[in-house]
Amino acid sequence: MALSMALGQCQSPPPVKNFDREKFSETWRIHTVVGNPILGIIPPCYSATYAGSPKYTSMDVSYRDGDQYKNIPAYEVSEDHGALVIHIHGKDVKMVILDTDYTTFYTAYYCTEVDATHRTIQVSLRSRTPNEELFKEQINKAHRLVDVIGPRYIADHRNCTN
Repeated sequence: MALSMALGQCQSPPPVKNFDREKFSETWRIHTVVGNPILGIIPPCYSATYAGSPKYTSMDVSYRDGDQYKNIPAYEVSEDHGALVIHIHGKDVKMVILDTDYTTFYTAYYCTEVDATHRTIQVSLRSRTPNEELFKEQINKAHRLVDVIGPRYIADHRNCTN
């Protein structure tokens, strides 16, 4: 499904088919990121909660235990709900859900509107426990859809409380 809005030089990969917003909602923890991070770093204990009905309208983000950003504006930019634009830290960030099983993982492409050199592939889990095999598999699949190069960052969630 084509995105209804293009952002800068960001790529427009197709979102996962038949995306189910209801199953996707709740908290996810970013575990690994490939590319040039949107915020310049991968914050410790990063988690995101998506909400909105009938469309996404906001998300909540926790960076470290206690640091939270509530009701970050978000709006859908695809007909099947799998692509969003999120406004965070003064930047519009395109987020495209590339793959998910809704219970274990999701893989997404992120890109900033102003500077498309800030783009990443991120693999997030519901769990705090990493899964290296899954990370490699999902990163390889994502590379077939988007051209993102750069270092790989790993977040450690073992001592997080969020």
